[in-house]
Parts: sequence; C-alpha cells; structure tokens
Amino acid sequence: ISSQIKAQEVVDLLNIYFSDMMEVFVENGIVVDKFIGDGILAYAVEEGSPIAYENMLKTAFDMHLKLVQTNIKLKNKKLPKIQLGIGLHEGTVILGSIGSKDKLQYTIIGGPVNVATRLEGLCKLHHVGLIVSSHFLGKVNPKHLSKFTNLGNQKLRGLDLPIEVHGTMAYEVKKQSSAA
Repeated sequence: ISSQIKAQEVVDLLNIYFSDMMEVFVENGIVVDKFIGDGILAYAVEEGSPIAYENMLKTAFDMHLKLVQTNIKLKNKKLPKIQLGIGLHEGTVILGSIGSKDKLQYTIIGGPVNVATRLEGLCKLHHVGLIVSSHFLGKVNPKHLSKFTNLGNQKLRGLDLPIEVHGTMAYEVKKQSSAA
C-alpha cells in the first residue's frame, strides 16, 4: 500500500487502524506491547489462565469485526481497504527491559512471540484472517473448535519441527474469470 499512496496517507491509514484496534485491546484487557510497522504485538497477562486464552481469541474475532468499521472510515477518507491477519500461540516468554544504557525498551520476547509472528505470516498463504497453533487451540473452550479448519502441520522458519495449525475467517477470494 505504501508504494501506492502518499507517505502522509500511510500515516493517516495506520493511525486510524491502530486507534480502532487499541479500542478492541482495551475492551478485552489485552496488553499492546508495540506497533511494528503495520503490525501489533500484544499479549494477555493472566499466565496460564483459561480466561487469558479466551480473551485473546475474543480479541482476534473482535478485531475483524472492528476492521469493518475501520475500512468504512478509510473509504470515507479515500484510503485503501485493508485486511487483517492474526497469529495466536502460547508459551513461556520473558517480559522485561531490553536494549542498552542509552535506549531501553520494555517488551516481550521468546520463542512463542516468534511463532505467533510466523503464524500471522501464514494468513495470506491460506487466505484466512486468523491462524492459531494447536497448542493455543487446546487451551480454549472446546465450543470454539468448530470455528476452525485444520491446516495441517506447517514448517515455520526458526523451528526444527513443523507445528499443527488451524485457521478461520476466510478472506474474500476474488474469482478469476477468463474470456474464451
């Protein structure tokens, strides 16, 4: 998108998007760690609690609902429509200050953060808006299982073994038509 619109329009688009998504995070008690380009790194603080997994999953679904409103705002400002891909994983992480004496950043780091990022990257490939690891899905209420499609074992960069993933919320796929 940034190659198709002016720099100030990119800033406007991101500010609208981030503002709308922050509302969703606040409503669901999810901590936003940082914005990374057009991405958002967030986590739940209720370590190991079923509530934490439910809140993360609810947040993911709510983000997609909010995106409908966001895209209306963007259209009204003649900015491009955006899509959303989310990756959810669980595991032990470290939360602390990282950096140097001149620049410290309080952040979350660890393998699960990297896996969640890689899962988000699979969304476009599988044309879905949310991909979760089987580790994450195993922690949520079983009533949610029917919302997901098993996408099989996926090899993720940085991991020795593939992990099983599940996707939901299919992207709109534009059908190609050919003239004879």
